[in-house]
Formats: sequence, C-alpha cells, structure tokens
Amino acid sequence: MSDNPIYGYLETLPKEYRVSDFHMRAGSPLAMRVNGEIEVMQDLPITHDWLDDLSSEELSAEDYDRFCQTRDIDFAMTVSGQRFRANGYHTMRG
Repeated sequence: MSDNPIYGYLETLPKEYRVSDFHMRAGSPLAMRVNGEIEVMQDLPITHDWLDDLSSEELSAEDYDRFCQTRDIDFAMTVSGQRFRANGYHTMRG
C-alpha cells in the first residue's frame, strides 16, 4: 500500500463513523454516507493525484489502460481486511 492519504481514510473512517459509502472527487472534500446521510469532511480535500494513484495501484495495468480509454470502471479493493466496491469515472473537469 502506498502513502496515499486515501488509504488512511478508508482504513480508519468506516470504523469510526460507521460509513457505508465514500464519495471522492478531485478538488472537493471527502464525502461519506453515515447512517443514510451524506457528511462532507471539509478538512479532507481530495486531489486528482491521489485518485489517479489509487486507480493505478488498485487496477491491473490492463484495467488501468482500459479505464484511461473508456473513462469509467467498476472494481473492488481491500484495505486492512475491509472490502470496498468502487466506481471510477472521469468528468468534464477531469
């Protein structure tokens, strides 16, 4: 696992807040669903580099290339024994 701060969020926040979903967008703060409500963590901004690093680390080279071409992918990842489903996509803003 890299030193990408997103991994720290995925490792600790679900246990601390009972998170069911994370919403990450470059240039925006981390948002998460807690007890059915979206909470925005203003002090946890997400960068494009962090998201790109996460994608390239979690996807195989073939899947990462496909993601770069199609700009959309569904995948799963495991962090500290916790499994996360993920959907990655590019927007017009990147």
